[in-house]
Amino acid sequence: MSGKHTSVVQAALLVQHLYDYGMRHAVVCPGSRNAPIIHALVAHGGWELSSVIDERNAGFQALGISLGLGIKPVMVVTTSGTAALNLASAMAEADLMNLPLFAITADRPKEWIGQQDNQAIVQSNIFQPYVRYSAEFLQSKNQDFSWFNAQKLAEAWIASQTPRRGPVHLNIPIAEPFYSPLEQALPLPKASKIDLPIASSHKVTEAKRELLGKKILVVAGQSLDYHSEIFSAWQSLPQAFVFSERLANLPPMESWNSEGACMDLELNAAKAPDLVIYFGGPVVSKRMKLFLKRLDVPFWTIGSGFFPKTYEKIDRYFVADVNEWMAAMLPEKENSSFNSVWMEGIKVANEVETWEEKGIYRKIFPFLTADWIHWGNSGVIRYALDLPFTGKKEWGNRGASGIDGSLSTAVGTASLGESVDLLIGDISFGYNANGLWQEKGNLPLRIWVINNGGGKIFSSLEGPKRFEEALPYQETPHPFSIQKVAEAFGAEYHRVASSEEWAMFSSSFNFSKRERFQVIELKA
Repeated sequence: MSGKHTSVVQAALLVQHLYDYGMRHAVVCPGSRNAPIIHALVAHGGWELSSVIDERNAGFQALGISLGLGIKPVMVVTTSGTAALNLASAMAEADLMNLPLFAITADRPKEWIGQQDNQAIVQSNIFQPYVRYSAEFLQSKNQDFSWFNAQKLAEAWIASQTPRRGPVHLNIPIAEPFYSPLEQALPLPKASKIDLPIASSHKVTEAKRELLGKKILVVAGQSLDYHSEIFSAWQSLPQAFVFSERLANLPPMESWNSEGACMDLELNAAKAPDLVIYFGGPVVSKRMKLFLKRLDVPFWTIGSGFFPKTYEKIDRYFVADVNEWMAAMLPEKENSSFNSVWMEGIKVANEVETWEEKGIYRKIFPFLTADWIHWGNSGVIRYALDLPFTGKKEWGNRGASGIDGSLSTAVGTASLGESVDLLIGDISFGYNANGLWQEKGNLPLRIWVINNGGGKIFSSLEGPKRFEEALPYQETPHPFSIQKVAEAFGAEYHRVASSEEWAMFSSSFNFSKRERFQVIELKA
């Protein structure tokens, strides 16, 4: 077989072209079928590599790395068969959160699919509903398809970046031999030069006139991309109010919290706007979602090609960069009380002294000192809404994920050397425990596990409480030990179970020390 037709060469093409386009980080899952890709990554010498045995957690760890890099493309590589399917959860999350995850799945040669060959399933387009682009390498013993495969790589890169950033999938059929050396003199086709479109200024005069005399509610959903100075300028307008929760990563407003502002939405007619402008991800607050859906006013939305009807209505679409559009559309100040109505009477609550869940969050909050705060889902993110803003970078997997992936995403961010505080529930911690299976135990990651005995959010909701006989099946009581799980993966472990214990722990623990990852169990 001619050397230039081998799987080894096509793996080298994949690795070199993605490197040339600017990718530097890859999460690899052990396997045999993907061995040529792993060897090509190692031989290249320019890649930052992480090895993760659990593919589901590997996908989320790659998302965490992308976040820590400032939302840059990251590759996750699996072997064939169900290993590839395990990436589905992370791909769905990347889709809804617009994160450029590259799923590189090694595959059996096409002729062996459906022939009862082990680890051989249909892998083409397996993530189709959740990706911006999906393609498959061609390979032949007698014909060089490097030109074709190079084209697929270029198309995948472009699709991951524009018009709407997001995940892509490249399926790579690999035939034996897996371990033949790459011929040093072999010329690989060069990567094409890609110039992504640069947003130009927008004609906004006509639309800007429509803002005159209107009370404007700006709803900034989850994002890491907002320019804070632009939104501070909007927030200074008497006729406008910028509603954001902590996951929007906008500057905090003194003595204001998002959940408190939502408490009187049904009763306070003065909070009703004449126009809603929204963008970014959805808000967490159910009260706010219902308030927006009940409004009978125009809704404008801004984006780069993806326009979900998050609140059931869109009257005008603007295809634009959010920061550029908001800067260009900034109106003059008008005489209005709309901003002050939203601000008045909303104070951050005083610390709760009891050792119940809400009190626990308030007690530990001043000790979240990391570069990043990652929030788990379910009850965790909902309690977070009632806490002051920090001004730190904050994240939660609020796209498609339930309890899965939060821990691994935090691990990915911490693997870059960024310190991370993760707040997570006991069920989510146990479900994601394999995310702690790391070659390095010295990650600057502190995991705060709120242990309420299993899924207790349901017993606090009115609906489930009416069906007590079903609660044991909806909640998830568990027998596992947080301590044993933590220590099994080499974590430094601590446990606090009362206000008195917390007073002692918080006065003696060195919160600035992050030599290896830590698990602090808070028993509610």
